[in-house]
Amino acid sequence: MARNDPPSNLRRGFGYHQARQSGMGGVRQDRSPNQINRAIDENRTARRIREVLESEPEWAPFVEHWISDGMSAEVTESALFRARGYANDRAKGRSLKWCMRIWDWE
Repeated sequence: MARNDPPSNLRRGFGYHQARQSGMGGVRQDRSPNQINRAIDENRTARRIREVLESEPEWAPFVEHWISDGMSAEVTESALFRARGYANDRAKGRSLKWCMRIWDWE
């Protein structure tokens, strides 16, 4: 296309951003780097939770309950880690006081 050709749609400003601003459907708004990092972390955490549930399916009802209560993936993973540790300690015959020593803040 030479310089003196009639203007085309590409040169009139009908690109991606203009189409999005004009209300074209199906085009997602740009996300900030913080939003992308948060989404990556949530996906990674959800993947780790799925791996635990595949290896230990007896924890699935607890995770479903926590998610239905509105817990985020990070909080659910933390609760699952603590619950698994508590169950493991109790299975080894350790006392409740010994199991809760980490969370005793007094």
